[in-house]
Amino acid sequence: MLPSAIKKGVVFYGSSSIVKWTTLAQDFPDYTTLNRGFGGSLLLQCLNEFKRVTYPLEPSVLVLYAGENDIAAGRTPAAVQDSFRQLIPMIRRFYPNLPIAYISIKPTPARATLIEKMNETNIRIRDDIESSFPGVTFINIWPFMLLPNGQPNPALFGPDREHMNSEGYAIWTKIVTAYLQSV
Repeated sequence: MLPSAIKKGVVFYGSSSIVKWTTLAQDFPDYTTLNRGFGGSLLLQCLNEFKRVTYPLEPSVLVLYAGENDIAAGRTPAAVQDSFRQLIPMIRRFYPNLPIAYISIKPTPARATLIEKMNETNIRIRDDIESSFPGVTFINIWPFMLLPNGQPNPALFGPDREHMNSEGYAIWTKIVTAYLQSV
């Protein structure tokens, strides 16, 4: 059973980039934060696990990061978009007015060969958010994690070149803070 004593906080939900964001409380001192990441998760798994992992927490805001592992597992940008198109309406059935932020897929040195598919996925999801999902915000971290030559910035990642270090999370913290202040 997942702990659910703390409710009404900002719930961070998604893959290992959420799991490894161990400084949420320090990064967002003005908010009650809850980390509900599960490593290696696909966007489709976030859809399937929402009712068990996130729903009972009665989030005040949901910050979602997933989709990167889907592309790495060989799913197409259209398939990831389809999972997103299923996830948001399912969340809305439980929480019709919940502010939701989707953090764009990040470009990583370890997955640089997939950069075009990741960016296409981001564009598809951003366009869906803008046209079809009121109350959902697309947080675009993509351009802040690239070098001037358009390649992922290795200085933002740890030794595995896939998971961020504190410099990478500092970028996310700044952008997510601006979002939280807007809702």
